[in-house]
Amino acid sequence: MRRRSHFQAIGAALLALASVSVVAQGTAERATFESIDNPRFAQLERAKRDLQHSSLESARAGFVAAVAAFEADNAHPMALVDALSGLAASLSGLHQYEAAIPHARRALLLLRSRNGLYAQEQRPILELLIEGQSQVGLVEEASADLKILERVSASMQSTDPRQHARTLTQTGDWHCRLGDFFAGRERHRRAIEALEHANAEPDLLKAHLGLARCSLHELSSQGIRTSGSVFEQYRGQILRSGTYGMNTGSYRYHVGHGLRGESEDSVRQAARIAAASTTLSVREKADTLMFAGDWFQLKGFTNTARDYYADAGKLLSSAENLDDRFDAPVRVLYAIPPLALRAYGRARPKQSERFIVVEFTVRADGTVQTPKVLERNVTKSMVDETLDALRAARYRPRVIDGQPVDSRVVMRQSFDDPRELSSVAYSNAE
Repeated sequence: MRRRSHFQAIGAALLALASVSVVAQGTAERATFESIDNPRFAQLERAKRDLQHSSLESARAGFVAAVAAFEADNAHPMALVDALSGLAASLSGLHQYEAAIPHARRALLLLRSRNGLYAQEQRPILELLIEGQSQVGLVEEASADLKILERVSASMQSTDPRQHARTLTQTGDWHCRLGDFFAGRERHRRAIEALEHANAEPDLLKAHLGLARCSLHELSSQGIRTSGSVFEQYRGQILRSGTYGMNTGSYRYHVGHGLRGESEDSVRQAARIAAASTTLSVREKADTLMFAGDWFQLKGFTNTARDYYADAGKLLSSAENLDDRFDAPVRVLYAIPPLALRAYGRARPKQSERFIVVEFTVRADGTVQTPKVLERNVTKSMVDETLDALRAARYRPRVIDGQPVDSRVVMRQSFDDPRELSSVAYSNAE
């Protein structure tokens, strides 16, 4: 669902681009596609609507036909840009990233040839291209296009400084996801500096959270999962090959080094902004406080984490459909077994999956005790690595009536796809 929503957003951005593109071609085309009595434009508009409504196969077929039609007469180059962009977006939505990249690249070249190297209209296409490149491991190419995106934004900085700061936050997030943590943090710092004096509360909050999240991506580069979908979003290299056990000094070092003081300052600042805000929604406030609680929970600062969780719980208890965040334990720190990390970035195997199912207790302080293997079809080494990882893991505990409680949890660890699996199967209070 998260990926589909992402491409719905891209579809909306491309629809906006279409309006700009049509106007850019001159008087003869100064109208929306709906009002042009031309089968090719009508077909392109239908494909765009299919993309916006996530009818991806239908959208792909429509864009293929539109590309062929506009290539045939070469009279509407900007419409061809829209068709190529839409085709790239629909292919990406279908997870056909490698096929999408050349269409997005060609759309960019056509757009720049007419509107200039730093044309503002290219932003959604650049974002689409960066996403596709990151998915297929073209990290250097994605980083190069991120720099272009930043230059496109900087060309308008004098007229819209807040938008440029938002772009710095966006590119900072991407650099961290690609494993370039130095570049990512530098952009988040610049965004924070620009927004602190701009009375831009939501944007400043995102910049602080981005700087903190960069540390979690750095943990991802060590094969360490944290809360949320940080590990799933990470696209850089995984560097760890050894086991991190509960009493392993290197484990404590990597976790402590990754959660550097600068990032922790941003966590605290984000929590202060959220707590004092009169404009943020309850969900935004609670998510921020929950993030802060998870941060200190994975560091082992249980009392600090509990305070943030309590503040989040008070907000959630007063809002409809938002009070289930503490119904089950949530993993906030877990070093993926090295033998499972070997499958990182590889295609899913066609043979039967190798996995282990483990039951254990998550204590009220978030630590794990008494792991017990329920089912497995893996080697003893894989079992030992999984048990070591669980003993060193930390969880956000289940909460009942405002108090954290012990819970029984069942987890399924795959040794063929560490990104998608390794999730909690169910939990209940002891």
